[in-house]
Amino acid sequence: MWIYSSCEPFNEEMEIDFKRLCRWLQYLNFDPYGFSSNFNPDKFSCTFNPEFHASGHASTDDIRWKIETIDPDVLIPVHTENYQWFVDNFEQTKIIKNGESFTKS
Repeated sequence: MWIYSSCEPFNEEMEIDFKRLCRWLQYLNFDPYGFSSNFNPDKFSCTFNPEFHASGHASTDDIRWKIETIDPDVLIPVHTENYQWFVDNFEQTKIIKNGESFTKS
């Protein structure tokens, strides 16, 4: 599962980055939440769910609530300066270092 809770791309650079993200999610077989996309070779289309939109960063209380509500089997922190907080607070946390891979057993 991948939760997309950012703004919609609003310029060409962001659109290119978003399409790259979509291709990676498809390649890694992740189910995205917060948007749906169509990988038609002729035209890429995407629909965003406004309920998932967020601007700014979530507080630790909000992050804790989301993780406890979703209750994932594995939690892989991404885009954080403090991965240790996840390790200290959630036993299902898996830290993946640069160059490593992870396969859920």
